Amino acid sequence: MASHDYFLSKDQFLCSICQDVFLEPVSIPCGHSFCFACITSHWQGSLSSNCPKCYTEYKVCPELCENSFAKEMSEQIRARRQGKTVSCDACVGKQTNALRSCLVCLTSYCESHLEPHLRVGTLRTHKLIEPVAMLENRVCRRHQQLLELFCRSHQKCVCLQCIKTDHLCHDIVPVARESQDKKVTEFRTLVFSALFRIIERSQAELAELIQKKQTAAEIRAKRVIAALESEISELQRRRRELEQLFHHEDHFHVGFTTGRRYWEVHVGHKTAWDLGVARASVRRKGAVTLSPEDGFWTICLRKGTEYWACAGQAELLSFPQRPQVIGVFLDYEDGTVSFYDAETQSHIYSFTEFHFSEALFPFFNPDTNENGTNKSPLTIRPINKLIFGRDLEDITI
Repeated sequence: MASHDYFLSKDQFLCSICQDVFLEPVSIPCGHSFCFACITSHWQGSLSSNCPKCYTEYKVCPELCENSFAKEMSEQIRARRQGKTVSCDACVGKQTNALRSCLVCLTSYCESHLEPHLRVGTLRTHKLIEPVAMLENRVCRRHQQLLELFCRSHQKCVCLQCIKTDHLCHDIVPVARESQDKKVTEFRTLVFSALFRIIERSQAELAELIQKKQTAAEIRAKRVIAALESEISELQRRRRELEQLFHHEDHFHVGFTTGRRYWEVHVGHKTAWDLGVARASVRRKGAVTLSPEDGFWTICLRKGTEYWACAGQAELLSFPQRPQVIGVFLDYEDGTVSFYDAETQSHIYSFTEFHFSEALFPFFNPDTNENGTNKSPLTIRPINKLIFGRDLEDITI
């Protein structure tokens, strides 16, 4: 009987809705059982039907099947609630604990009332078992034997004789095993339901994380795109400026025909260069001589230390220190081209008393790169309005 006590555990037959032992238990398609009143009340007024334990959704209200096994076991558990011991059915007045239950008489007897079953021959053939409450529900009414087996084909408790008659070749297992199997099945269902919910939650969290990372990546991409667009705009602006500077075939943008002009060129530590102004009609191809007679008013640097004024007869120039920035001044009407050390504000050389009759253009020649020693560019430098202590408001810079 120890196995019967085990499978009659109250926890195995609790309704998850009312948290009490089943009363008129019914099963739904997912395999879970509930009190008939509990599950019908739970679904009443709902737009959809679902299992309160595993949350399986049903589009239409499912059919409720009576769970006869759970019903029988629940009735016995409810009977055991009345006391841990079984009382003698033959005692009148004061109740005495039963010692045995008779499956033929369907009665439980204490020690004194059990004595005839141990002595009288006809009673000695009766089958005696450990005392059981509500014995009439535990005994087959047809064969007067204990319902200790379960027919899975008909989902009901049966006795040994039932197997030989109405349940021949059916799927028959001990009641204790059926209880254990149902418990295992229910446990697996709960585990799978919990795992499914965990997977769903993990998927949702992963999707949220991916969305956050995607959003962050999109924000970074927008910033990069904005920076690139800004850089492209700046490059386009510079391109337009260069196009304005070089849209003429002669690659000159500014042709001076009047007024006074001043600009500064950073020469740095270059070892060779030419700077000044040139007539629009100068030769552009072949050997060119830098001289006023050929349309050039320039100074130049050669061999890193030799500074020359490219006049009719070239003049060697000397400086107290090597100039880094050369200032070029043109007075078109006066016929003057002058050169200055812009940093020390000292005069270098001037071409004077010339008559300019055509457009003059700034002339720049960075010269060749001598084994990597002359690779720096010539750079036009922005200047202030006040140069050499003079206000250049009337001078185009």
